[in-house]
Amino acid sequence: MILSANAFLTGGALCFGASRPAMGFGFLTMAFLAFSPAHADLPAFPGAEGAGAAAVGGRGGIVCKVTNLADSGPGSLRECVNMEGPRVVVFRVGGTIVLNSQLNISNPYITIAGQTAPGGGIQIRASDTNWSGSRLLRVATGDVIIRYIRLRPGANGNRITAVTAGWSGASRVIFDHVSISWSFDGNGFSVWSGPSDITLQNSIVAENRTNIVSGSGSESGALAIKNLDLHNNFIANASHRNPLLKTESIRYINNINYNWSSYASRTSGGVNGDFVSNLYTPGPASKGSRAQQEIQFNPYSEEMASPERAIQRDPSLYVAGNEGGQSGMDPQTDNWPYTRWVGPSENHGVLGSAPETWKRSEPLAHAGIPITVRHVSELEEHILPTVGASRRLDCEGHWVHNRDSIDNRVIDEYHANGGKIPSSSSTEAEFGGFPIIGSGAPCADTSGDGIPDEWLKANGLDYTNPTLGRTIHGSGYSYLELYINGLGVERSSPASPGSIRVE
Repeated sequence: MILSANAFLTGGALCFGASRPAMGFGFLTMAFLAFSPAHADLPAFPGAEGAGAAAVGGRGGIVCKVTNLADSGPGSLRECVNMEGPRVVVFRVGGTIVLNSQLNISNPYITIAGQTAPGGGIQIRASDTNWSGSRLLRVATGDVIIRYIRLRPGANGNRITAVTAGWSGASRVIFDHVSISWSFDGNGFSVWSGPSDITLQNSIVAENRTNIVSGSGSESGALAIKNLDLHNNFIANASHRNPLLKTESIRYINNINYNWSSYASRTSGGVNGDFVSNLYTPGPASKGSRAQQEIQFNPYSEEMASPERAIQRDPSLYVAGNEGGQSGMDPQTDNWPYTRWVGPSENHGVLGSAPETWKRSEPLAHAGIPITVRHVSELEEHILPTVGASRRLDCEGHWVHNRDSIDNRVIDEYHANGGKIPSSSSTEAEFGGFPIIGSGAPCADTSGDGIPDEWLKANGLDYTNPTLGRTIHGSGYSYLELYINGLGVERSSPASPGSIRVE
């Protein structure tokens, strides 16, 4: 299918900022092209949607190659993460990276392209013996793109969250096709204390003590979190927080939720939230879950101890098109009667029907790139075949199926109405243990620009040119981004030099 470059130029505006680091005259020339009005609405990659989808990532910057699986040092992922300036991280090796301390992304403009890893891809876990930190990965800066990696802390005697986008420095961040599991005494995915414009899409969050939480230790910190978009994810096998959302504004759209034991989805505090076209499928643990309503609202701050405490602000909620296999919620009818008012904390039960005064008649305005809303009946077919870190790129830029045994099992259990919810004392051995991830062989890259020779030759380009990868193509993406996004360069028609071909 041939698409013009303009086919990708829809949605919200990018915010590049005047403080973007200078990288020399050559970089500034390419950066000017990337920032031109013609490319102002460019998604992070084709298919990126939601508030974080406007992230620039490392576009036009240097390529940083991960050549080993070491915790740190030359050629490590940590070395690329700690660099300053725009950078695109590509992998020359597949396998498991065992971290001794949390990975902190604190310098902006980075793309981590896990889909470039050969072999079985990339799995990141915590060391059993030398660990220091409370998170496997922390994002505390802006314009970050993270795709096709597996984040699995494991049971090492510490309370570890797999990934946090946190604090006010985190803005325009998108996670796409990541697999997050085995935070046995922590949260799988968290958004904490003031970040804005965050997207989690096409990802598996499963088999964590709790799956997804957003908020802060204070109501003011929670309400500073703006535009959190969670869509097209598979969220499974956790007792509660599937998700728990305490933010200023959230959109929870087209997610599949499976096998909870305490509660499925809940908000806390004065949230502006949308719950649209989500599928709630009870599993073997869901029969005894607290109440029967899949979508619940706690108007009190999570930390408030009693309902006598004042409600700081009523929630404002739009709920439509959801299907609840436990409550009987029907996507064709009004969903509001199936929601419940709960609280005042996670340990308290249902207080009654959610008041009509909390109900909003229209969804929130979109932020970033609008989210495509599908009917709930389409979700299994649309989401499950490729959700999570399920693919990699071959040397010609074709997508190759690459799902590992853990994610395969979780998907199979969904279809078979199986699955187990971990406890805080669980270990990975209960779930099959860490899979062996093959290293594979890297693609030939004569010029060192991060693009395989085979892709360049197939597209009629010079595979010896070391600057081509950073050069901005007519579509607005760099040539390296065309490759890592699974695109080709259409050169057969000189009348449309900016066209790109979806492989």
